[in-house]
Amino acid sequence: MRPLGLSLLLLPLAFARLAGAEPPPVALEDAYPALALLAPSDIQDPGDGSGRLFAVEVPGRIIGFENDADVSEGTVFLDLSSVVSGRGMNGLAFHPDHAGNGFVYAATRSKIPTAASFPASPSSRTIPTASMSIPS
Repeated sequence: MRPLGLSLLLLPLAFARLAGAEPPPVALEDAYPALALLAPSDIQDPGDGSGRLFAVEVPGRIIGFENDADVSEGTVFLDLSSVVSGRGMNGLAFHPDHAGNGFVYAATRSKIPTAASFPASPSSRTIPTASMSIPS
């Protein structure tokens, strides 16, 4: 699901262009300047009240970290780098009842898009490798 905030930000820019006016300047700010991520493609909040966010790295890792501007390191929550091929991983989603069932869904960028689900204990910081199964 796409964040509504980004769509609402782009809407006035589109109308300004249609009206022939110059769009207002847009400034980007690094929300987590001390956090090093390798080619991030998505970021999600599991909605479980933990205060953690999860970033998808294109090579196949999902990194969990505290939602704090001063955060400097994260924890590998799920590493699919050995099975992700093609153009890498592009997103993840948390089950609506993630706090209760722990399900996480990951999607890859390949000629045939692939999605897989992974169960994790709701209190877990990582998903055990043994619980991973990629549909073929």
